[in-house]
Amino acid sequence: AVRPPHGGPGAGFCPGTACRPGGREWPLLPYSPVRTLSQATPSWTGTELIWWGRDMTGGPNHAAAFDLQRQRWRQLPVGPLHGREDPVVVWTGTEMLVYGGYPLDADPNEGAAYNPATNVWRALPPSGLTERELGATVWTGKLLVVWSGEGAGNGPPAPSDGAAYNPTTRAWRILPR
Repeated sequence: AVRPPHGGPGAGFCPGTACRPGGREWPLLPYSPVRTLSQATPSWTGTELIWWGRDMTGGPNHAAAFDLQRQRWRQLPVGPLHGREDPVVVWTGTEMLVYGGYPLDADPNEGAAYNPATNVWRALPPSGLTERELGATVWTGKLLVVWSGEGAGNGPPAPSDGAAYNPTTRAWRILPR
């Protein structure tokens, strides 16, 4: 189990803690190379825990991966997404998919995929969905399904649409209501 890193400028930064299964202690993790991460969203790859989140200084999103065995961080390249809170994040078995969320200065329906084997990000195609944050999400083993959620920011009402993204074909399909 891992407690996420948190904090921000002027508030200090907690590097997070980790507890091995059956363990009773939560030792501090080493400090992350990304010190201004906020609204961090984790994804477990099987060997690393990837933290992806908004830069508290107003810059682009940043990510870092923590290897629990080696107790080491590595900084990931900056991805194609802009700052946002509460995105959808799933692990496909080969990629971390990030979609939606409350944008600070960007399109709320943009998404990206990160492949840790190649250390490369790529943008997802437009989904055609209504703006949302905190969408209900399921990884089916083949598809990322996004449904409902809250209207992004103080704007639109809660969306009632959904779509499925297929990483193999790199295409979205709007689902019937």
